[in-house]
Amino acid sequence: MQVGLEANATKWLGKSKNWGFRSGIRFETKGMKTEARVKNYLTEIVKDDAKVKGYYTGKVETDVQNTYLSVPVLAVYKLSNRWNLYGGLYFSALLDNTFDGNVSNGYLRQNTPTGTKITFEKGSQASYDFSENVRKFQWGTQIGAEWRMNQHFKLLTDVTYGFHTIIEKYFSSIDFSMHNIYLNVGFGYNF
Repeated sequence: MQVGLEANATKWLGKSKNWGFRSGIRFETKGMKTEARVKNYLTEIVKDDAKVKGYYTGKVETDVQNTYLSVPVLAVYKLSNRWNLYGGLYFSALLDNTFDGNVSNGYLRQNTPTGTKITFEKGSQASYDFSENVRKFQWGTQIGAEWRMNQHFKLLTDVTYGFHTIIEKYFSSIDFSMHNIYLNVGFGYNF
């Protein structure tokens, strides 16, 4: 579970006030913890205080915890007296980050899929830390809906998708794209 805190304001437009513009500021964490068995996974590990890059087969554990300060810029449509739909863009600055883990119970083929074999057995493992390679700026899209329970409280849900990959563009120790994709569920208070 990731936690976020947001304050925003909506400016309703026109006489009917069915359309509006919303912006604000959001403090949020985005992260994951995974355990997976992989085959020929391109990565870079630390073995005996030296970095070794290659293709890993075995168990991988990853911990990602990133904290962002985000600014959403959204259009809001009043569907009814209780329902609003919203969508637009968000822009995020990275405040704090962790992207690390370890490999175990497997082997790494150094540099190529048929390179020198480094084995991790009987509890041995090697770590990796890509924290310095996490992008400092993210932007993406956000769409959602909110339901007004009463005059002050509302329930809301939205989906965010980051256009950039989490890791810097020219980082080559992971050979696939990873994006921030989150379903958010929460509640709000209207002043």
